[in-house]
Amino acid sequence: MRSNNRYGLVPQSWWGSVGIDLPRDLMNLLDFFGDNTREIHPSALPRMTVDEEKDAYVVKVMMPGFDPEKIDAEVIGDFLTIRGEKYSTALEDGERFIHRERSSDHIEETIKLPGRVTPDKVAAKYVNGVLTVTLPREEEPKPQTIKVTVGK
Repeated sequence: MRSNNRYGLVPQSWWGSVGIDLPRDLMNLLDFFGDNTREIHPSALPRMTVDEEKDAYVVKVMMPGFDPEKIDAEVIGDFLTIRGEKYSTALEDGERFIHRERSSDHIEETIKLPGRVTPDKVAAKYVNGVLTVTLPREEEPKPQTIKVTVGK
């Protein structure tokens, strides 16, 4: 004979242990999102595109409000790391507020590029909140033909 769950609506074999485990699981979920929300929330990550052109990869990262002096792009092998920091502006002399919120943000994102690049030719520019990094592809070695002569 099937027993009904504590709500008396659905047989226990259908309901499983959801009625018992749901409050605990819900609390675990809230604990999970508690202190680490910035680290795991998708909106905390920069919006990024990687385009492949004829002889380069072009990475564009949306970084509105970031100080260009505090943005770094680093290439190691076929990995690109982008770091940036932004802080809200300090109060100027004579400015008064009844309420003002300030924020700061730090981004560090590493992506694997589709192929190897030439690190000394990488260029980056920051215009209107968009960081554009152009990474020229590493030139593939061209075959070299060597003529062999036979001595008599």
